[in-house]
Amino acid sequence: MAQYTSFETLLADLQKQVNESLVEDVAPVVKDVMRDNILSTVYSAYKPVKYIRRYNDGGLLDNENIHSELVSDGTISITNDTPINEEYDGDDSTMSLTEQIIEGKGYSYNLEGAAYLEPRDFMEDTREELRQTGDHVEALKNGLRKKGFEVK
Repeated sequence: MAQYTSFETLLADLQKQVNESLVEDVAPVVKDVMRDNILSTVYSAYKPVKYIRRYNDGGLLDNENIHSELVSDGTISITNDTPINEEYDGDDSTMSLTEQIIEGKGYSYNLEGAAYLEPRDFMEDTREELRQTGDHVEALKNGLRKKGFEVK
């Protein structure tokens, strides 16, 4: 463990280590929880009749579409930026696929009463699961332990 000559240098190093752990340890855990909630909230809601789901191949579960970013000290953002499938584009071009799914609108192939027209907020379900399980907190603690910190 490093020796510090001032409280300020200790805090600066700790913040750096926390930021690294957020990116390296917490983000992958949050992404996994998001994928689980996409499966349960989005994909399990109904079987599509107007399109073929992309899943891990360019769809909501694809690692390439789930992004994490350190936005400020101690804060990361995890987003699902899956592009709309151009073959099945929605009416509202200002809405992302994630927004369409969360709000249950913006589709061009509306079928009255169809399950996909109901909001399926996998992002809020992800947040709620993390609040209940604390998996993101444990990931941060484990990441800091790997860096040599004693964490309770």
